[in-house]
Amino acid sequence: MKRNMTRAQRIVVVVYLLVVAYCCTWVPWCVRWHIASDYSKPLMQRMGYGWLWAGPSNWSPYAIPDYPLIAMRLFALTAICGAVYLALALFRHERITERPYPELSDEQWKVVVREFKRVHVPEETNNK
Repeated sequence: MKRNMTRAQRIVVVVYLLVVAYCCTWVPWCVRWHIASDYSKPLMQRMGYGWLWAGPSNWSPYAIPDYPLIAMRLFALTAICGAVYLALALFRHERITERPYPELSDEQWKVVVREFKRVHVPEETNNK
């Protein structure tokens, strides 16, 4: 069974790709320090955010991208957009304008119009 993406799903995909690009270019920076007494446990100081090509706003020559935080941002973004995408796929509804009109003869259309007027038009205008 072939199913096409709805417009809302396409919007979710485009927004997801734009935010992934943003997360990969505007990155968190950190500096890892090692204490002489315990070299196995590095301390980490976050330096803030900055463009990937420019470095952090308070530039340090020892600053590196904070890869675990970038991965967490991408994982959270993927989880949220994936849930929205799947929810839109599960709860998609056909619009009324997309449904084909039935093939009716002129007599059948007259019956439809008569019933519509009987139900939806007030009585005083119906007798005129």
